[in-house]
Amino acid sequence: MSLLIIFGHWLDFFQMVFPGHQKEHVPMILWDFGVALGFVGVIMFVTGRA
Repeated sequence: MSLLIIFGHWLDFFQMVFPGHQKEHVPMILWDFGVALGFVGVIMFVTGRA
């Protein structure tokens, strides 16, 4: 579980910093929403299995 949290934290910082380096960055709202839903799903799955 701690690895999932660390990866999520890294991904959060990556998404905050990366768009600043690319001027022609297109907002990927569906991708961001999908990543968030994926983390929620994994956490719910792991919690349910425990």
